Amino acid sequence: MTRMISKNLTILAVLAGLSGCSGGILGMGGETSLYRVGSGAETAPAITQDRAPLYIKRPLMPAGADADRIATVEAQEISYLSEARWASPAPEMMGDLIGQSIERNVKQAYIPIQDGLPDYHVLSTRFTSYAAYYENGPEMPPVIRIVAQAELTRAATSAPLAIEKFSREVQAMENTVSSVIDAFDSASVQIADDMAIWAGTKLDL
Repeated sequence: MTRMISKNLTILAVLAGLSGCSGGILGMGGETSLYRVGSGAETAPAITQDRAPLYIKRPLMPAGADADRIATVEAQEISYLSEARWASPAPEMMGDLIGQSIERNVKQAYIPIQDGLPDYHVLSTRFTSYAAYYENGPEMPPVIRIVAQAELTRAATSAPLAIEKFSREVQAMENTVSSVIDAFDSASVQIADDMAIWAGTKLDL
């Protein structure tokens, strides 16, 4: 089965083409393509007027999923997709995606680019799962499972304004690199939007 590249994902760098059959996408591969989730999401202009600054802390990720390797889990053991990596470490990638979602979905907040503001909100996230789970064996399509806790605070106060848990699962259509990345993309955008909309309702303005 030829691994097709999804048109709605941006391949930032192709060091070699993807080829092979389903079931052979795990393990160590010498030929790598780089992917980024959320590349197809709509972007919004950075408008600061009449908006409150909201900093996004670098998300915390579980061991094994906190770098640029694309984590998979089978029988509680972690491995990685061969021939594919994230274009940047997963925490940075998800932090950027959450920020883009806030700019797009939260009209009363913006993501500041400078430090030293007198008052601001902070969104912190801790991911406990960010992986493809092969629950039916390595030959079957995995399910992408993302689980995280978000905490919203304000610089002027010490206690959290709100804490919430989020989870999303998306089943890959096929056991191919492109299909698994498609599922990661969908689940990541969904949970980023969930967090952004939630944060927008909890801002102390």
